[in-house]
Amino acid sequence: MSALVASSSSSARARAVASRKAALSTRRQIRRPVAARAAASGASDASVSRVDASAASLLPPPTPSTASLVATVAARPATKAPAVASDDVSPFMAFCRANWGYFAALQTIALIGAANNGILAKKRRLEIAEINAKLRAMMQKYEEQQDACDPDGPASRKLSEGKRKLKEDDLDGAVQAFNEAALLVERGDDASALSVAKGVATALIRKGDLAAAIAVLEAKDVVDAAVRDGDGAVYGMLGDCYTDRGEFATAGKYYDKCLSMD
Repeated sequence: MSALVASSSSSARARAVASRKAALSTRRQIRRPVAARAAASGASDASVSRVDASAASLLPPPTPSTASLVATVAARPATKAPAVASDDVSPFMAFCRANWGYFAALQTIALIGAANNGILAKKRRLEIAEINAKLRAMMQKYEEQQDACDPDGPASRKLSEGKRKLKEDDLDGAVQAFNEAALLVERGDDASALSVAKGVATALIRKGDLAAAIAVLEAKDVVDAAVRDGDGAVYGMLGDCYTDRGEFATAGKYYDKCLSMD
């Protein structure tokens, strides 16, 4: 009886040992594929990390964000503009800057004066052009004027003497001869008072005494004789005298009178 019990217990232990061995074998078989998969997964992760590192080296370096850049710029101290050294300004420039108002006023006055001078010059140029036109119109008539006197009278001889001395540039002798002719005319020896007056005026003009020549030609008896005889040479000579004196307006009036006479 005891032997039967002992054999049954030993067989039970044998079956328990066999079942444990089978369980251990099954666990080992299950763990091997898991370990293999883990090893394969680790190898692939390592290769991926190596690829990521190679790609990162090709990328541009990281840049700071906009907020960081603004904060960096705002934190920098403000740069000051370089101050201009006072030694670079000359005393003349400093004086001009301090008195620029006076310089502006002077420049304005200069501009006004230049404009006024330009207007006067234009007016004078127009007057001269008008006088030249009148002179060209009366030139032929002025040259053909003949002295009306008696060729046999003493006054005529004095007139001829005065003209001859004018041609010889003996101006003092010409004036004396014309004055003597004027005395003869006043005595009634000759009626050519107008010719005498023109001769005296011509001598005075050539001497440069324009005022005396104008006084002779503007005498009432001379003007009346010129109007009576229709002799425009007197007005032409007066126009020449005033032109030489620069009084172009008065000269133009006398030239107009000369042209209006036949």
